[in-house]
Amino acid sequence: MRLPLIRDRFVFVAFLGFVLIFGMGGSCNPAPRLIVDSPPNGTFTAATSITVSGRIINAATNATVTVGTTSVPVQPDGSWSTSVTLDPVAIVNPLLVTAVSGRTMRERITVFNSDSVADGAYSLEAMAMRITDTGLDAMAPVMASLVTLDPATLLPVGTVLDSGCQIGGPFGTCLGSSTTSIANPPPSISSFSLDIVPITDALNGTVSIFNLDIHIQINGSGLVPTCGVRLTAAVTDLPGVYELEPGLVPGEPGLDVQQTAISVSFGGFNQTFESGICDVPIIGDLIQLIIGDLQDDVTQGFQAFLSDPDGTGPLDAPIADAIEQATAGLNLDGAIGSQIGVDMDAPTVIAAEDPNGLTIGTDASITASMPAAGAPDLLASYHVNEVFPVFPVLTPIGGLPYGLGLCLGTSAFNQLLKAEVESGLLASTITELDLFGTGTPLPLTAGLLSAFIPELNIVDPAAPFELILEPEAAPFITGAPGPAGELALMYVPHLVLKLQPTGSNVPLVEVVVDAQVGLDFNFLAGELAITIASVVPGTINIDIIGNRIDTNEAVLDAVLTFALDAALPSLADSLGSFPIPSLLGLTTSFVEASRAGQFISLWLDVN
Repeated sequence: MRLPLIRDRFVFVAFLGFVLIFGMGGSCNPAPRLIVDSPPNGTFTAATSITVSGRIINAATNATVTVGTTSVPVQPDGSWSTSVTLDPVAIVNPLLVTAVSGRTMRERITVFNSDSVADGAYSLEAMAMRITDTGLDAMAPVMASLVTLDPATLLPVGTVLDSGCQIGGPFGTCLGSSTTSIANPPPSISSFSLDIVPITDALNGTVSIFNLDIHIQINGSGLVPTCGVRLTAAVTDLPGVYELEPGLVPGEPGLDVQQTAISVSFGGFNQTFESGICDVPIIGDLIQLIIGDLQDDVTQGFQAFLSDPDGTGPLDAPIADAIEQATAGLNLDGAIGSQIGVDMDAPTVIAAEDPNGLTIGTDASITASMPAAGAPDLLASYHVNEVFPVFPVLTPIGGLPYGLGLCLGTSAFNQLLKAEVESGLLASTITELDLFGTGTPLPLTAGLLSAFIPELNIVDPAAPFELILEPEAAPFITGAPGPAGELALMYVPHLVLKLQPTGSNVPLVEVVVDAQVGLDFNFLAGELAITIASVVPGTINIDIIGNRIDTNEAVLDAVLTFALDAALPSLADSLGSFPIPSLLGLTTSFVEASRAGQFISLWLDVN
């Protein structure tokens, strides 16, 4: 017979109290408790088996324990232990421990049969940044802005460029001498630019100086007249070759850039006599010699300024230093870590130039910068050995040009997911859910839930319920694509779901869910959002670890499996989104999210 609906809050609370008392044994004796001591939840191991042990506190003399389907003897003191063979194929090995001692108690432990990266350790060669020729072009003005190129400083007014006898006479006499020096107004340029062209194992960097303007004064004596000359050069090119290597300090981010060659190529001096007479026959030829020497002096001055003061030592040539500073502004730890709220250490280990661009590769250690209260403290993340990728000229899927590729290997991405879970990722409270895959979420009420938990028929149908999500392990990707061609296959292991009346903090049903899903990215409002495209058929695993209202567990398992298959994609909102990094003040725009080898890669335009 159906009981009358419970509409009074006092009666509802009394109902919950009944559930708590009788659901935990129905007596005044101390309630038994099941404790699993080993292994810790989330253990990674490469062993073929693992020891599972624990205790029953306040155990009855006839207490029993099963691990999976294996019965385990319980010792008089309530302790128990057994060895469990791990599935050699499965990555996630769920171990359900069931104890019966006056009441039924369950604990779920998840063991990962795989390699791992310990919290704070490094995934090697796990991240990469690809800067194409187009990207280097966009960065060139930033690099140029880091160089102070002032000819008035290089050749101050009053600098003597040439002094001595210009016309020799008989018996060692001098018929004419001169002193040539920089005159007012000081030397100037209208502007300069930097052009970076990648080549095999180096970058060609050419500084182009526009409208070089130098005033000189020739003070002559004897046969050499005194006159003022203005020298101009429309374009002065200073080509150099720059080789890039990982930073001088091992384990630190950044590049060491060495200038291996520098030269100066003038576009030709034009000369204008501003005072005096210096272009008469014979004397004009002499002045041309002086001007020729002056061009050599100016060349040497620019070369001296742009040269490397200590060769392969720690000091750098100005252009080499500008390249170092600009690429340091692109460091993956700074570019990504600070913008998504994690601590990311990415020491540079690869610097490779080719005719299409520059590749910077780093190791990666990613940890939570601000762990969330109540979030799990995870000991390790899932690791996959991967080959550092070869980067395409165009994006892999759309065949589109790009300027910048930000690329994370599987291990680095899993470290990121671990750090985000420790920061509160996936932990959420859900009050409405698309349980039946209609596209319209429904409020969670007793009336809705009673369709598959009939024990709630005695509760006011409008009574609100909530579903608490508590991840106790981090999601991870495997390096493989998703089941329908998605960007990645992602495991969602050991996600605890607690169903409880709103505001009660007393879960009526508690389950642990494992699933495999296809992972994609979607670009919205300047951020890269993670989306769950599909659930891999047959991969939803549900272990019921709490059932205070003694509902039919076979029915509950079947209904939850059906509902989660439709509802899991909606949990993508809990995975959050990542802002597109701001780099060197440049504007970036989304081109494509795809793969470079096994590395998940974000391809951007740089303007």
